[in-house]
Amino acid sequence: MSLVFGAATSDRVNCGSGASLDNLTAFTWLVWVYVTTITSGRTIMNKAGTGVKNVRLISGGGDPLNTLDVLVSRATASASTVGSADDVVPNTWQCFGVTYDETDGVRIFKGSLTSALVEVTYSFRDVGSGATTADDTGSLILGNNAAFTLALQGRLAVVSVIPNRLTLAQLRAWQFRPRSSVDSTINASRLFMHLGLVGTGTQPDWSGTGNTGAVTGATLGAHVPLGPPFAFRSQGRGTFAAAAAGASVVTPRSFGLLGVGA
Repeated sequence: MSLVFGAATSDRVNCGSGASLDNLTAFTWLVWVYVTTITSGRTIMNKAGTGVKNVRLISGGGDPLNTLDVLVSRATASASTVGSADDVVPNTWQCFGVTYDETDGVRIFKGSLTSALVEVTYSFRDVGSGATTADDTGSLILGNNAAFTLALQGRLAVVSVIPNRLTLAQLRAWQFRPRSSVDSTINASRLFMHLGLVGTGTQPDWSGTGNTGAVTGATLGAHVPLGPPFAFRSQGRGTFAAAAAGASVVTPRSFGLLGVGA
């Protein structure tokens, strides 16, 4: 399942402001999203206290159409990055990755069910300067802005927050097998959610850090078709051989729970 936003502009998931989510000076945000309508300023993810971290959809307003706009507040000059035209494609599942650290600022990556993540081209990119501004007074909001006035129009299926800048190879490793940790050299996620998996009640945080999400207004929709969220690595596939009476025998491949580590 996934969660559907946009019936009301206040639709959202509020993941709170736990210490494990606060004041990250390097991070990766990963999300599978299905946008149905692109309207200026609609927000995929947002954490805004004194400092601001957000990923917005843009349509007009001086920026190219259908882009991602990412802003991270810094003490001297904010890190601000805007993608190129038509990075966001309506009515299709897309995977977006956002990475940040104080040395290199924000980078944006896009992929789909049929294409691996690649870095976008930019219409604007400013690394910024100064320390990353503290955001511990603001909650992490999925599918809306901090004021709850610009809900995403579409669906969110899987969301992860990792307290490091991942490499492109690590981003791609997560894309088709979302999980709470990409490999043993990377810290575990601070947030990992399969939205809608348990309905529209409190959304569990499968990372183990306890950053559960309170749902307002969102409804249930179809999940991104990546296979079961918790399953064998083969996702039910294997080597089939004929058996007596026309039955089939499955020889399974490797075993491992998706969503709970590398």
